[in-house]
Amino acid sequence: MRERELENFFQRKNRDALRWDNKPCGVSPDDVDEDKVKAFVARAGLPWDTLPNALQKLDLIRDGKLLNAAQVFFAKKPVVKMRCAVFASTTSATLLDHPDYEGDILELIEQGQSYILKNIFKGMRLEGLYRVDVPELAVPALREALINAFCHRDYRDPDEVRIAVFQDRVEIRNPGKLFGGLTLEKLRDGNVSARRNPLIADMLRRIRLIEGWGRGMPLILDNEPDTRFQEVAHMFITAFPRPSFTPDYAAKAAANGEVAGEDNVTAGTSGTSTTNTTSTTDTPDTSTTSTTDTSTTNTTSTTGTSTTNTTSTTGTSTTRAF
Repeated sequence: MRERELENFFQRKNRDALRWDNKPCGVSPDDVDEDKVKAFVARAGLPWDTLPNALQKLDLIRDGKLLNAAQVFFAKKPVVKMRCAVFASTTSATLLDHPDYEGDILELIEQGQSYILKNIFKGMRLEGLYRVDVPELAVPALREALINAFCHRDYRDPDEVRIAVFQDRVEIRNPGKLFGGLTLEKLRDGNVSARRNPLIADMLRRIRLIEGWGRGMPLILDNEPDTRFQEVAHMFITAFPRPSFTPDYAAKAAANGEVAGEDNVTAGTSGTSTTNTTSTTDTPDTSTTSTTDTSTTNTTSTTGTSTTNTTSTTGTSTTRAF
């Protein structure tokens, strides 16, 4: 029996024992943010009475003990982390930006989407008298990949969900290989779902971030057909090739009635941040250079806490604006 077949065999035999999301987390109900629970209950269209009853109805408490799924959604103290980075080329040799974020799952999904959109090219088209931004990568595909990363990751692994923006691609990485006998071939075929964290998945289904019918991969591929899926070491990687890296990007945008823009490589966050600046002698090829970060992109505000490490090149920060 091959290694992967053996791994799948033990997963099937010990599925309940291997689950993480339905195990007690050792955190008191007093450590739950009641406002977050109220907001979630309202978003799910459920009636509110008391915090203990809400947690009970959501199956997040057992024998008076909170489960791990409750902690990653509602803990007052952030327990989930996400690492992000922008690289100057198609490799990780030169790092331009590398903030770390902390928060709950819902906050980090929003933070991740905002970070990607802030650091890729945006074109624009006119609808009547109004300008509409058109990111080079489809937002529904990016968002679905982020949701999948937090829903299906292996939470027993101490590594984080990671976002890497390269010159030619955007990668979303999560710890944990495909689960329950699912293969890359079956994944691309779609309409299949193997849930490592059923309770977390059910929470996301309640607020309609997932549907539970295995439609996530078809949604990604319908919007971004060239998306690549890989398993490397203990990580699952979703890679989106960037159209702006192709020489005919501007021509294709014009054919669609759009004006191609340029990327805006910045490191701003909307939470509390600490910035550490280091210097390197590698200066990326850019269109406009200024001595201060003057990004004017719009970001989504969240309550997560971030730590931002920004690398400048020979004493200057670089902003591309379209």
